[in-house]
Amino acid sequence: MDFAGAQAGCALVSPPDRPLENFPRHFCLTRGGAAAAGLGDHERALERLLTVGEEMDRQPQLWDWYWRLLQRWTLADLWLAQG
Repeated sequence: MDFAGAQAGCALVSPPDRPLENFPRHFCLTRGGAAAAGLGDHERALERLLTVGEEMDRQPQLWDWYWRLLQRWTLADLWLAQG
């Protein structure tokens, strides 16, 4: 439940000025989106979760099956929270 810590960890792994490719990027976007949702930043969460979903569709990677579960679960929770 350390949402701020999760965001900070992803910023270390994939800073905005040096975006990573594929696995770490998909992981960080998914984790960052879930953290933003947990912090109540629904706009940022939706942006990250939809972005990573599109990227996983275009360029699937080995662990995307796992991150997609979290991505879809968080999207469902986010949409329920928004009504």
